[in-house]
Amino acid sequence: MTGFVANFLKGGLVGLLCVPLMLWAAESPRAAVDQASLGANKADIHLQTTINGDNHMDIVITSGSGQGCSAGQLWDIVMGGCTPAVYLRTVSTSRSCDCSCPGKGSCSASQSGTYHVYGWRLPTDGREQISSYSDPVWQACSVTSNSCEAEAPPPSNPPIGAPGTTTAIVVANLVCDASNPRFSQGAGSIDQKLKIIQAYKDHYNGFGRCPEYTYAGYQGYFDWQALLTSYSIDSIVAMIKASPVPDSEVQKVVNLACEAGASAVFGPGGYVKSTYIMGSGNGCQVLF
Repeated sequence: MTGFVANFLKGGLVGLLCVPLMLWAAESPRAAVDQASLGANKADIHLQTTINGDNHMDIVITSGSGQGCSAGQLWDIVMGGCTPAVYLRTVSTSRSCDCSCPGKGSCSASQSGTYHVYGWRLPTDGREQISSYSDPVWQACSVTSNSCEAEAPPPSNPPIGAPGTTTAIVVANLVCDASNPRFSQGAGSIDQKLKIIQAYKDHYNGFGRCPEYTYAGYQGYFDWQALLTSYSIDSIVAMIKASPVPDSEVQKVVNLACEAGASAVFGPGGYVKSTYIMGSGNGCQVLF
């Protein structure tokens, strides 16, 4: 501009000088340059003037240091200057997540979430340049559909065979040897326990049955051992063999043990009856 003024002064022109001057950028209909191709630090500027002849105008345009925005910054039209990436918007998203049925069937589930977008609104139209995204924040997993079916409860009295068939079981309340979990109970030594068991097998007219662990009203495996504090094992064996229990009572006791054992295995009502197998010691035959 200084050269223009100097030339006019040299020509002897003094006083008020009015020069119509027009500046416009890419929004002008006369602009032919695509601003998006210029980048955030460039602009296409058009100058229209009515100055003619030998007169001329000097125009100098600078941008601060002349180096554009600092590293890591761009011009943001909302912020009005160079800036690091700024928050642009929040985006909703979703993803699938795991779910399971407690019984049969299948299900599907999803999680909704949001994340933030950072970047710049570039000159001149505000188009976005993305810099980064925040980590998504996820909501709780929610079931969207399912065909789950609860498992049917097992029958309370599952029969092991067809009606009229039989099966054999071993009952725990008749103690025959160390394989029975109740064998270790009681005050007697292993030898004393085995002598009590053998006395039962040798007695009672061929029943060959083992002693019941305990029954109300009966002297059983545990009860005989309690007498060892007052009697020798030989005396106890003699008392067992001398006990005047009729066969019908013996049959009743072992059948009670068999009924209790079958009920524990098949459930009440899951069988017809359970009876002692003669000579087995602790075996029972279950009828369905």
